Amino acid sequence: MLEEFKKSVSDIFYERLSSPLYGSFIVSWLIWNWKIPYVSLFVDGSRLNTNKIEFIISEATDWK
Repeated sequence: MLEEFKKSVSDIFYERLSSPLYGSFIVSWLIWNWKIPYVSLFVDGSRLNTNKIEFIISEATDWK
């Protein structure tokens, strides 16, 4: 039963990641919001004045 559940979840993720609609949505979101993954993954927290979450909220979600 557990193997069937894993296979079902795996199939759902594969379908969503391989779909052109979801793929183009993810790529366009990453292009438009490039600061969020960049700061989350590649910037050291000691180089920021605040922690990463506060920096992302204040800088990357600027709607102006």
